[in-house]
Amino acid sequence: MAVTEHDVEQCLRGVTDPNTGRDFVATKSVKKIRVDGNDVNVDVQLGYPAKSQHETLKRLLHDAIASIPGVSRVSINLTQKTTTHAVQRGVKLIPGVKNIVAVASGKGGWASRRPLRILRWPWPLKVQRLACSTPISTVRHNR
Repeated sequence: MAVTEHDVEQCLRGVTDPNTGRDFVATKSVKKIRVDGNDVNVDVQLGYPAKSQHETLKRLLHDAIASIPGVSRVSINLTQKTTTHAVQRGVKLIPGVKNIVAVASGKGGWASRRPLRILRWPWPLKVQRLACSTPISTVRHNR
């Protein structure tokens, strides 16, 4: 029985990406499927940075495709591409920065009333103040 691209695609619909919780076909991560006899080559492009997990994801995809009857050799090409998101109108871009992620604990209490601390990284950063409803200089900290 010959393996088809459709067989491989149906198999990949059943493989869930552990980082997104969705299958690789639904997230449009599968870019190209090539079948040459019993050999299958699949190109997968992740939309998020996961360099440390490439081997785990390759093994997950390889094992799923290898379980298809008639497949003898599987090759997975895994890449990643992070896209830049739009910024607010009137805010200038920071050179060399694609995306900024804000993280807050939201617990409240004494720790949330402490002044903002800027982390010192081992490399120089340019800090740009983004749009804020309350200017940082006028925020009162009750102790």
